[in-house]
Amino acid sequence: MKRYRSPPEYAKQIGVKADKVVAWIKSAQLRAIDVSSNPGIGRPRYRIPLDAIIEFEQKRTPKPPTKPQRRRKRDPEVIEFF
Repeated sequence: MKRYRSPPEYAKQIGVKADKVVAWIKSAQLRAIDVSSNPGIGRPRYRIPLDAIIEFEQKRTPKPPTKPQRRRKRDPEVIEFF
């Protein structure tokens, strides 16, 4: 099993475009490594570690909704001023 995924591989795996994965990397939402021969100069060649993918997916997993607070009943005898 591969320890790293390229942005197009990961994009295909989750059903989005590779540009979206690169945008997540550039916005620091998804960790990646630049394996190009001259990092910082020219076009980056990103590789995403599997642990970064797991961490990213855990952050993006929706949480179950919390129980809404009940509104208290208003006393018809009380007049509220704002």
